[in-house]
Amino acid sequence: MIEKSFQKSFIPPQVKKFVYYMRIERDLSETTIYFRQTELRRFFSQIKQESGQFLAHLTPAHLDAILIHKFNQRIYAPATIKNFGHTLRVFFRYAEHQGWCRSGIADSIQTPRIYKYATLPVAPTWEEVQRLIKTTEGNRPSDIRARAIILLLAIYGLRNSEVRQLRLEDFDWEQKTFRLKHSKRGPTQQMPLLPTVGQALIRYIKNVRPKRSAKRELFLTLHAPYRPLGDIWELVSSRWRKLNISIKHHGPHTLRHACATRLINRGVPFKTIADQLGHRSLDTTKIYAKVDLPRLREVANFNLRGVL
Repeated sequence: MIEKSFQKSFIPPQVKKFVYYMRIERDLSETTIYFRQTELRRFFSQIKQESGQFLAHLTPAHLDAILIHKFNQRIYAPATIKNFGHTLRVFFRYAEHQGWCRSGIADSIQTPRIYKYATLPVAPTWEEVQRLIKTTEGNRPSDIRARAIILLLAIYGLRNSEVRQLRLEDFDWEQKTFRLKHSKRGPTQQMPLLPTVGQALIRYIKNVRPKRSAKRELFLTLHAPYRPLGDIWELVSSRWRKLNISIKHHGPHTLRHACATRLINRGVPFKTIADQLGHRSLDTTKIYAKVDLPRLREVANFNLRGVL
């Protein structure tokens, strides 16, 4: 499991210093820091190095080989490889200033060029999403927790990090709302808590979530020592794969795409969808409907009820 392997994996001191630099000197968001640290841990793991001593001997050819290998695996989208390359570029620019590697390494890193609106977002159909949700209809603690998480991802289109950052105090059970802090330094907004989602959350809190934990994050690990849940990619992707559904990607973001596509097809206004998904620009939302923009009908009010 990714959750366990990342917790036990060694973090090179150079990565720890880079994380400190991002947090203290650059004041970057915790989402950006978490993403870059995760990518760098995968990078060090991929080349089977537990120290940064190899950095002094690294060449542009080595980094090219790593990026080409990722591209040839065909399991990563070009945008994912581009983001990975950007993380490496930022890290090696910092490493150059620290004298850990050769000068010019960062500028040598090349990533795939992504053209705006070049492709439609890859999303499962809503029928396929419903099949995924049905895999959580069980009494096992892992199923109960997974149901709450997958419903939040699918119905509200939340990002991986937004689910992980939810806290107990974000929920107003009497008013049937919850407070959502969008990633990327976005605004905080009140969201309606639908009965289906509320019931799944209450079941998780009452029957699965550790009672004595001092942690305030909503989703915790299932076994002691209890910690806030790490990356939920494996939690979602493992269930997708068991369904043998032909989709290119299997991570949590597929459910965000499915949510956006469904709302577009239901005629929900772009502005409302952008607010729902935490998009800063309407252009980001319009990607989901670029093929049939003229025919989209607008609705006066947006209501999440009936999505399932």
